[in-house]
Amino acid sequence: MNNRPVQTYTWKRLEDDNYSSRVKDEIGTFLSFGCDYIEYETGIGNFSTAIIELDDGIVRNIAVDDIDFLD
Repeated sequence: MNNRPVQTYTWKRLEDDNYSSRVKDEIGTFLSFGCDYIEYETGIGNFSTAIIELDDGIVRNIAVDDIDFLD
């Protein structure tokens, strides 16, 4: 399951758009699943992540809905 290539995505506001769009970001290597959280006024929200290593050695913790496996 490890060391699979993935396409990562990010959310960007494109010119003349009133909303953000999901756009391709970088290609990396999937290392493992992880978790992260967001703090809200009413408490904490947990979500699943993918731990990704980019070609330049940077490791990112990305929400699982912002990756696609390429193989």
